[in-house]
Formats: sequence, structure tokens, C-alpha cells
Amino acid sequence: MCPEVARVPRTRLFAPLTAELAQALAGYPALLRQALALRPGMERELPRRIRDLSLSLTADREGGPRPGYLSDPRGLAAYAWYFLPWNLIRLSHLLPGLDLDLPEDGLVCDLGAGPLTLVQALWLSRPDLRRKRLRFLCVDRSRRALDVGARLFAGLAGFDPTTEDAPWRVKLVRGEYWQGLAQGASLVAMINVANEMAGAGREPLAERMERLAGQLADSLAPGGRLLLVEPGTRLGWRCLEGLRRAFVEMGLGLLAPCPHNRPCPLAEGRARAWCHFTTPPDDAPAWLAKLSDRAGLGKERLSLSFLLARAG
Repeated sequence: MCPEVARVPRTRLFAPLTAELAQALAGYPALLRQALALRPGMERELPRRIRDLSLSLTADREGGPRPGYLSDPRGLAAYAWYFLPWNLIRLSHLLPGLDLDLPEDGLVCDLGAGPLTLVQALWLSRPDLRRKRLRFLCVDRSRRALDVGARLFAGLAGFDPTTEDAPWRVKLVRGEYWQGLAQGASLVAMINVANEMAGAGREPLAERMERLAGQLADSLAPGGRLLLVEPGTRLGWRCLEGLRRAFVEMGLGLLAPCPHNRPCPLAEGRARAWCHFTTPPDDAPAWLAKLSDRAGLGKERLSLSFLLARAG
């Protein structure tokens, strides 16, 4: 954790889950079964599939995960039952404390959206935004993951987000992250994506993040926000630190976790630490804790790194 923010109380970084949110997560398996339509036997295989997917995602991270893993029905099922709900919990702790400043009819570009993790987490953890009409442009390489996410969100919110008259209107685009960039965005978000780009090609990581930062910033409306969230790993932080340096050079304002434009003390010094934040998994639903234990992936803490910036 950065010395600049180490003294900030936990409650200012991670909000507790509300009773409504906890109830929604407790009933999430019913939505998963409906959205995924698993064939007989596939649910019994989930612990093994989850364990195998976890190994492929965490081993040799410089090379990135296996391409297309969310387009494979078994890979997507493992992701949706384990990684998706844990990410919903992480984001639901984080999002309430962030100054997103989304206006009426604001546009949110979600790059590498997967099963609409961010859209679901915003609905669950930011009830203040449910009263606004918002537009979402969600892009991912896997159309299957996007469609599953739309069905899960419909189950949570009670309406189909892909219809024209939906209060939160979601456009699904199968493609690369840059195809989800649109001019005048109120919020551009990438959740657990930058680290997957780290091993793509021979371009040095710092140059890759600098190029990405320019692409993201160019799509923002005045005052628009950039939200980057990564696993709380050293690689995830290296990606965010590269983006942070590029944002500072472009004159963007940094809002969180450290609201200053000075060099990151962890990057400039020789400290072995990196910027990340942890919270206990005590409020996870019982079914998720049990499934995680069955997969041999029980959690002692939840960890993430993040960066929130603002266009001038």
C-alpha cells in the first residue's frame, strides 16, 4: 500500500456490502443456472474446471491467459461461477466510494466487459445511479460472455438492458477493446484487462501502457472519468503505474487512490511493496465460500489495485 494513503481508514476505501446486495449475491446461483443453461454433469465438474482455469490465468502471467477462454462453454461456466461473483464483491466494496459523476444519459464504455461484471456491480452497489438513464457500450472478444452477462443483469435488474427503452441501455459489441471506444464518454472502464494485455507482442510494457492511456483519454468528454481496476498483483500494479505516469504527462487529474500528480513513491524508490488494497472475504455468500473451498481456492483476503482519473 502506498505510504501516501496507508493511514486512510478502511471504511473510506471499501464500503460494507448492503443487506440488499448481500441478498442478491446469496441468490446468484439461480441466475447463473438460468443464464448458462448448463448441461447435466457440467455443474458437478465446476470445482475441477474452476481450479484448472485458475491455474491457466495465474501461471506465467506475462504470457497472458489462453485466448478465447470465455468463448468455451466450460471455461465461461467456471469463470461465471467463481471469478465473476468474487469480482462483483470486490467492485461492490470499491465503487460506492468513487466519484464517478455519471450524468443523465451518460455514456459508459466498458472495454473487455466479459459477462458485464462492471454493469452488474454498478447496479448492485450504486442504487443512486438506478434513477438515471445511462448508456453502456460493452465490448469483448467473447460474444457468448456478453450474452450471458446481459441475461444475468436482466435477472438482477428486472428488465432487458439490450432493448431501446431500457433505463440502462446496453449495446453489446464483439471485438477488440479499442472497438468499444466512443467520443464523449462519461466513463471509460477496464476491469482486469490491462494485465491480460501485458504479454501481447514484443512491445515493452511501459510503451504499451502509454499507448493505451492515450487511446482511453481521447474518448473522454470534458470531466469524464477513467476507471482501471486490476488484480492486486505486482503485474497489475505495474500496468496501472505505467498508465498513471502517462495520465500525469497528459495533464489528466488523478482522483484515487492517491489524489496527487507527483511520482509514485513505490515506483521511484526501492521498496518491494506495490500499491494494492485488501479486505477480508467475510461477507461472501456461503455458496461461494463453499464452492471456492471445493475447488481448493479458499480465500483469506480479497485484493485489488485501481486507478481513477479525470479529464480536464
